[in-house]
Amino acid sequence: MTALPDPYDLSSSSCSCRAYAHGAHVVEWTPSGGHPGLWLSPRATLDSASAIRGGVPVVFPWFGSGLSGAMMPSHGFGRLSDWSLASLDRQPEAATAEFGLDSRQVSSDEFPHAFEARYTITAGEHLALALTVSNTGDAPFICEMALHAYLCVADVTRISVEGLDGALFADKVAGASDPLPTQSGEITFAGEVDRIYRSTGEVRVIDPVLGRALVVRKSGSRSTIVWNPGAARAAEPKAADIGADHWREFVCIEGGNVADDAVHLAGGESRTMTYELHVELLAG
Repeated sequence: MTALPDPYDLSSSSCSCRAYAHGAHVVEWTPSGGHPGLWLSPRATLDSASAIRGGVPVVFPWFGSGLSGAMMPSHGFGRLSDWSLASLDRQPEAATAEFGLDSRQVSSDEFPHAFEARYTITAGEHLALALTVSNTGDAPFICEMALHAYLCVADVTRISVEGLDGALFADKVAGASDPLPTQSGEITFAGEVDRIYRSTGEVRVIDPVLGRALVVRKSGSRSTIVWNPGAARAAEPKAADIGADHWREFVCIEGGNVADDAVHLAGGESRTMTYELHVELLAG
């Protein structure tokens, strides 16, 4: 295993931001004068063979173990691949980087398709991400995609998540249910939460300790994934890069197209998904 080269610096007068070519992975976004918007595990492994725990992993071309339930590695090869930097533009108030990955750079028996992925990161007063996947071959394919954002909170047991009231969801903790349950009211966290919501709307993470709301806005995304491992899962050996003492510090609010909302692309077609993270101060 090889240690990762230094990340690209996308900082400006508006924020501090860093992103690795490995996984095209944003590991820091902190608005100037504020608390971090993204959580990076202090136990994250930063080498060429490992996925980085925290920040915003790019999930592609499958989510979890994929539609078959047996695909490896978990969450696809996108977050383990070295993406190419196509452009980097630094302006006084924002910086924009574009990364690319295609089937000439990485191949997989699990996904033997011609593709091109483009990922644009714009870091300023808010963080804007855009992932475009194109089918560059003739045969159609199905893929899943998600931006697996780890949002920084003071204490996950004291936050609430708004904006998903009335949405259907698949509950990976409770197991399969037919029909799907419907969210009632806000989401709170007293243990493990792992849900895929069918939702296109805005989500707000209300953090009264930090006196702010983290606001997620997205487009081209029919899935919103909400995840925190809780104390028991965080203490398991496979979560060693989280640790039993750090699970309270984040909640994952992910934008994606996964499971029943996976993307179907004919030859020559593309799909773009965007994800924006804003910080709003709470009144009082």
